[in-house]
Amino acid sequence: MTTMKRKRKNTKHDARQKLANKCKTMNQKWATISLIRKSDCCFKAARPQMSVISKQQDYEQEMRRRR
Repeated sequence: MTTMKRKRKNTKHDARQKLANKCKTMNQKWATISLIRKSDCCFKAARPQMSVISKQQDYEQEMRRRR
């Protein structure tokens, strides 16, 4: 007989998961740098194509140059 596991309420994690899933679909359509920059969890979850990552790096370099 297996014991019932109590379901832990982890709302923060759920929200993060929801955001990650949302970002996943967004990245499939068009990967916007702003979306990736807003939430790094989304960036990790979506694992976008290398071109997107390089785009983000270019963007970061541009930001450094402007300062």
